[in-house]
Amino acid sequence: MRTESPSLLMALLVVQSATGLLFRVDPLTGVATRVDLGETLLTNGDGLLVVGTTLYVVQNRLNQVAVIKLSPDGTSGVLVDTLTSPASGENTGFDARRPSRSLETACIYPTRASRPRSSRRPSSESLASTAVELYRRGMTLVIERLQQAQNARAAPRLAALFTDDYQSVQPAHPNRGFGGSSQVFANWSSIFANIPDFTAELLAWTVDGDKEWSEWHWHGTRTDGSVLCERGVIIVTVRNNMLAAARLYMEPTEFDGGDIETAVQEMTGSPTD
Repeated sequence: MRTESPSLLMALLVVQSATGLLFRVDPLTGVATRVDLGETLLTNGDGLLVVGTTLYVVQNRLNQVAVIKLSPDGTSGVLVDTLTSPASGENTGFDARRPSRSLETACIYPTRASRPRSSRRPSSESLASTAVELYRRGMTLVIERLQQAQNARAAPRLAALFTDDYQSVQPAHPNRGFGGSSQVFANWSSIFANIPDFTAELLAWTVDGDKEWSEWHWHGTRTDGSVLCERGVIIVTVRNNMLAAARLYMEPTEFDGGDIETAVQEMTGSPTD
């Protein structure tokens, strides 16, 4: 199994099922270093798969798959999602409840050939590949995961949904554009700190190729007692199941604004009566 990250190509990721700890092993020296996942434990970890910098970990006895956004060098990561079997009961061939036969499972980069298995039990690679398919079936929209992270008020989880070269544009406010997931983390850390009950409502959405169009209502109460109420549209570009770019048209709601005739007069510059 290969990964697109040059740094990760030079490493071996190993999950210790009993403790739930993830390690990064230097294949040249054999030195193992714990990957910093914060408080996240990958207990009962089995199959591993890396796609870009996203790690999928099958947790067999828990009947779920953990989705981890890794740093480019693979030394740290953030839990961004937890997947389970589709509610429809469709037979996907994925049965995470089957116990692992070993205490540790490794994900090696690169692997040129796999050894034939005599057991009928699905391989770790097969389970992890199925995890990706479950992910695509069960959570196809990045904006849905964005909403979940916003309503959990979890800035690290939210920032992990964005690519490192993410570009944000607000056409109605040209000076507000910025780039990078680190700025996303800074922005939302401040928002959650100052609006502790921040809530994001996803009102409508549609998908066109790699674009996800969505209508939002953001609301909450600031620490000074004033009320936040913004509505608008966000158009995001998705790459490798992550937010690569966005055009935001979010504006404060005017409850005491003028009527439509006033708006037209202001737009055209025509004199008022």
